[in-house]
Amino acid sequence: NYKKGEIAESKWLFWKNPKIIVAGMTKEIEATYTESPLAIGIGVYAIYTFDRFNPKYILALLNSKYLSYFLKINFRDKHLAGGYLAINKSTIEQLPIVEANDKEQQSLVVIVDKILALTELEDYPLNLGKQTKVYEYEKQIDGMVYKLYGLADEEIEIIENSK
Repeated sequence: NYKKGEIAESKWLFWKNPKIIVAGMTKEIEATYTESPLAIGIGVYAIYTFDRFNPKYILALLNSKYLSYFLKINFRDKHLAGGYLAINKSTIEQLPIVEANDKEQQSLVVIVDKILALTELEDYPLNLGKQTKVYEYEKQIDGMVYKLYGLADEEIEIIENSK
């Protein structure tokens, strides 16, 4: 049982409030969004203030191929053995989050909501049709992100072909 004063109010609010969770060691940026109370452990980071952005818009950007590519190219000092990247608070803060109007943000949020709905279904890992649909949605997000960042076809080709 929680007694007032045992846990700092800021920690309690962090636990209770919506947040984007980001894996600290991965080959590509992996992030998810939760509105449920959730405590996180060591090596996992969270974004819990969103300023003028919809958190699901930020989630779409973080999980895009572009930001993973950006991280790999611009943070070579974060590379670990086996192709893993060490992601921390400082790294996350340095990622370029492009300004977008409400309509642009909402178009990405709609797709993120579709992905979250599919992945929350119990039989998701067993259903290849759902996995295929998630992949299609992720491709749509990548295309929209490329446009938001104003990438040329040559740049997109490099990103799409990188591992």
